[in-house]
Amino acid sequence: MIFSHPKLIEFLKNIKENYTVTSLNNWNGENGIILRHDVDFDLNAAYELAKIEREIGVESTFYIMCSSQMYNPISQKNQDIIKKIDSEGFEIGLHFDPSIYEDVGIKSLEIEVKKEADILSSIIKKPIHSISIHNPSVHNQFPIFSNFKNAYDEKIFSDDTYISDSMMSFKTDIFDFIKKAKNKTIQVLLHPLYYTKNGIELNEIINEFVDKYIEELDEYWKDNSHYNSIMNEKLLEYILRKQTSKK
Repeated sequence: MIFSHPKLIEFLKNIKENYTVTSLNNWNGENGIILRHDVDFDLNAAYELAKIEREIGVESTFYIMCSSQMYNPISQKNQDIIKKIDSEGFEIGLHFDPSIYEDVGIKSLEIEVKKEADILSSIIKKPIHSISIHNPSVHNQFPIFSNFKNAYDEKIFSDDTYISDSMMSFKTDIFDFIKKAKNKTIQVLLHPLYYTKNGIELNEIINEFVDKYIEELDEYWKDNSHYNSIMNEKLLEYILRKQTSKK
């Protein structure tokens, strides 16, 4: 497994030294690895991964959601993160969830895709060229959108050419799988949230994510005088105390 930063760095150095590694937009059809990241939960984790990849010298695509329930891409803080990732030379793409638009046809979805792509384009001041679908196997929706390069295009998406760390598990040994890149194009999907300094388990990752989110809420509400007058401890401490008292 490559979920600790040292193991991830080992993996990235391996693909940098032995294969052509590219973003989806810069892929020109040659054999190698298309490296991509779907940002489902946390833009901070995405930026940490981008910094590691920048040090190694690999390029990739970071797919940002406009419909995420976990982050708002147009908040000032998150816009700044997206701009930083873009400025480091990484591609910013659209991570699109067709399920939120219910049962509509491809033409209607293309309108929504353009709207969301325009949001990201307004942040980085350049066009959005590629798109990945959020949880396509869960919703059984694999639409292909014109005017975009699609991560689920059959040319680069099959059991033989695609591998993902979905649910923090690869279907086979990742180092063996990437050997195929000598003779064909393969696509590797890594979700930024899963990669931590020491390679902790998912429950600990989520716990740390929630703790940081509560700290941000606490900072946000400190501008409220009433909140300050009734809170004599940090919000996280208050929540933990209340939960303990219920037991």
